Amino acid sequence: MTQPRIFLLDPSRVTSLAILALALALALASATLLHAQTYSALYEFGTNINDPINPQSSGIIAQGRDGELYSTTPFGGSSGQGAAFKIATSGALSTIYNFTFASSGATNPFGGLTLGTDGNFYGTTKTGGTSNRGIVFKLTSGGTLTTLYNFGTCVYPCKEGAYPTSPPIEGTDGNFYGITPYTIDGTNDGVFYKLTSAGKYTTLYAFDGTHGYNPQAPLMQATDGNLYGTTALGDKSVASYATNATCGTVFKITTAGKITLITSSTRPTEPDLWVR
Repeated sequence: MTQPRIFLLDPSRVTSLAILALALALALASATLLHAQTYSALYEFGTNINDPINPQSSGIIAQGRDGELYSTTPFGGSSGQGAAFKIATSGALSTIYNFTFASSGATNPFGGLTLGTDGNFYGTTKTGGTSNRGIVFKLTSGGTLTTLYNFGTCVYPCKEGAYPTSPPIEGTDGNFYGITPYTIDGTNDGVFYKLTSAGKYTTLYAFDGTHGYNPQAPLMQATDGNLYGTTALGDKSVASYATNATCGTVFKITTAGKITLITSSTRPTEPDLWVR
């Protein structure tokens, strides 16, 4: 009777084969990623007269229900004071609204647009409005703009936002939530606000440095129902705008305005580490 033959592999050879297989797998994955990351310029701003120009951060692009892409630039347009535009995935761009003091009284929409459940777009301007501290607006895909709120309507000093640089987002409750980097009370720490679709404004939280200050980037709502965002400056140890010693925070905030600091970043003490 023939006995079965048992082959024993050298452990070092097994390890080498495993490493080779892993390397091949990574190479294939990298090739797929590189293929998927093809860059194409859809449009060069400034190509035509009265083009939107100089899009800024955050400059959110929202896809409309018609499949077109919508956003804003703070400059350019017929007055040079900003424009809203739509662009097809093929690269065909159209200006749908020109911001001017003469038309809406609002100018310089830095933040781009977000899409509401009603199919309209929502955004802010940094300047203009009745107090020249910016507005929140609604914009249809056809270019009809409605001012929902004028920042700066309260009597100084007050805990109201000013000079917004990002659009609000629609929460699951149907209200709109946003931030401003400045406050009309002399501190310039910023606020977190709620706005109804009818334009009723409420400051839910005024930043004071303990959870950061000067929030600029747009918020996002997570599956837990809370809103998450960042501040450009401050942390739990800094309680005033004048103390410029920290690098910002990540925070969680409820739709009722209860804030929780998630993390903060402290500036290194060595001044030579900083690019001036």
